Order: sequence, then structure tokens, then C-alpha cells
Amino acid sequence: TEIHSGIDKNLDETFFELNENGAVINIDQDINCCCEIAPDVTINLKKIDDIKTSTKFSQDCMVCGAKLQYLEKSIQQSCYFCGRKLWTNTICTNEHFVCDNCHSQDALDFIKSFCLNVRDKDMIALFKKIRAHPSVPMHGPEYHSLVPAVILTVYGNLSGQNTTQLIFEAIHRGKTIIGGACSFLGICGAAIGVGIALSLLLKADPYKARERQIVQKVTHQVLKEISHYHAPRCCQRDCWLALKAASQILPKYLDIELAAEEKLICEQFSQNKECIGKLCPLFPGHQ
Repeated sequence: TEIHSGIDKNLDETFFELNENGAVINIDQDINCCCEIAPDVTINLKKIDDIKTSTKFSQDCMVCGAKLQYLEKSIQQSCYFCGRKLWTNTICTNEHFVCDNCHSQDALDFIKSFCLNVRDKDMIALFKKIRAHPSVPMHGPEYHSLVPAVILTVYGNLSGQNTTQLIFEAIHRGKTIIGGACSFLGICGAAIGVGIALSLLLKADPYKARERQIVQKVTHQVLKEISHYHAPRCCQRDCWLALKAASQILPKYLDIELAAEEKLICEQFSQNKECIGKLCPLFPGHQ
């Protein structure tokens, strides 16, 4: 609607005055989020290149290598790499915080690319190859995606089925499991990872009673193997246990044998401060 010049000065903010480009010029506007509810994050903008090329320690604090502290109550902390302010239970003794996304992204990018280009038919062999890559740390939430990606890759190689999209979805679902889930949520992400893989292969959803029950039962069985050990977290040990259990349990539901026979002897015990030594099935010389 066109109005006479001068009248616009008496109009309130219910009317928009547009310039020749269609932009509103009579109201000062801020740049706002269009979400229904604004996200509870504060962003300290950093260049993507700065985040990607930052040095990351492979154990303990990714920023400085200091010991991690696990808090009883969540606090708000800014991620060292991306600057987002998030709730967390985990900071290092120097108060550094790294969000799960920054902790995992480099490794997950590698896992996705690698799994689409290998022909491995043994889950432990593939697991070892992935862990040998420098982007994969000793511990961390990336293992929640690694386990289902390994299972689906080997399943695809054995069956001839194209599991590319399943691998992508598995990595995405694994990313939703928080770091420290093994204690904070009461279930290890490696066990959930087996459940993720089986859920995708069975096309399970909350409405399908049979598939839902199977996925829960299998996840429970895998968790039982992991929780057998009186031990702090070790992502290598727990993923190995999960994959070994998966090789025994999943064929019943998939009609295909998933091998997990490659020998794995721990080489990180001297760096892992929480290692349980000879009590671990992967410790050199363990009987």
C-alpha cells in the first residue's frame, strides 16, 4: 500500500516502510534465530580452519593433556575449539572443555570415508585399522559411532548389500550419545552401538513390537559382557567386548556370520592411566 510522504512518521511498528530493494528501513532490527525456542548456546565465532587445524591430544584433555574431571552436576562451559557455551559434566583440571562435536568430528569424517572404501570381513580387523588413524583418540564419544559403522561395513562386505546409507545413519545416531554415557546414563555407548546397527538392519522403530524387543534384548546382552568387568572406562576394551558379543549374538537375527576373530593385543596400556592391567582380556599375556 502506498501512503503520502510525511504520514509515515506518525506510524508505529505495525507498518513496514520498504526501500526500492524491499528492505524494511523504518525499524531497527537485530539478527535473530528463527527457532521456535532459541538455543541455549553462546557462540564465540572462530574460523573453521582454526578449529580443524588445532592440535588435539589423543588422551585426557584434548587441549592440554591434563586429567579430566567428571562432575556430579552439569555446569555451563564454553568449548575451547568452537566457542559454544553448553552444559557439561566434564572439564579438565585446567578447566578446558571440548564439546562432543569438536571431540569427534575429525574421527567421524575419517570413519565415514574409510568404511565406504574397505573390503574387510572381520570386525576386529577393521576396528584395529580405524583406531590406528591419528584422528581417533584413545577414548571418546566417537566410539559410539565407530561400533555400528564397523558392524554395518562388515555386514555389507559379507552380504553384498549396499550399506552406505545405513553407515551414514549409524554414525549420525551414534553422535547423539553423550560422552561418558557408560556412567552418566548407565549404559555404554559401545553396547548401544550394537543396538544401533541391529536396529538399522531390522528396520526397527517404536511401533514394531518384535524388532523393538530384539534390539533391546541384544543391547542388554552386550552390556552384560561389558559390565562384567570391575573397571573404569576403556573404549578399546569395551568396543572389543561389544564386537565379540555381536559376532555371537547377531547371526541369530541376521542369518549371516559376522567374524570377530582377528587377534587384538593392547599396545596402549602404558599410556592409559586407568588400565586394569592383567585383569583386562586384551592385556599382553592375559590368559
